[in-house]
Amino acid sequence: GPALWEAAAQLKATRPALRTAIVLASAVAPEARAQAPADALIIDEAEKDDAFSAASVALAASGTVTTELALQGAAVIVGYKLDWVTWALARLVLRSRYVTLMNVAAGKEAAPEFIQTRFKASNLVRAAAPLLDDAHARAAQIAAQNAALDAMGRGGRPAAEIAADAV
Repeated sequence: GPALWEAAAQLKATRPALRTAIVLASAVAPEARAQAPADALIIDEAEKDDAFSAASVALAASGTVTTELALQGAAVIVGYKLDWVTWALARLVLRSRYVTLMNVAAGKEAAPEFIQTRFKASNLVRAAAPLLDDAHARAAQIAAQNAALDAMGRGGRPAAEIAADAV
């Protein structure tokens, strides 16, 4: 949270009209609510699709939420930090250059990733600022994300149907 909160604060400092909205996952809601900036709009998880579709740019922790944000049309900046032991083990097991599923599917960084030591507010701001300030840059990233979502099977047969056929 702290890197995300700080990045949002820095972006807002130079863009006073910027609104910060935080969708709280129930698993971390109490902690996140306590850390969130006072002026942030707190949104219940049940309303996340509406919030995601209203977002121009989203700063997000790596996970399913990055795909959900991209599906709703937001440009996504991804960050994540693990403890060092878990990170070292993950690097041994995972051979992918990327952690975000849409980047794995694209074979490139459709959504910028800042993992471990790169997960700093300054890096998040540097990636998000052009997307907030330039509609063409934002559209280009969203197009890259859409291509990655298509590669992941968006619009294809439902997974349950494919599984049923396989059985």
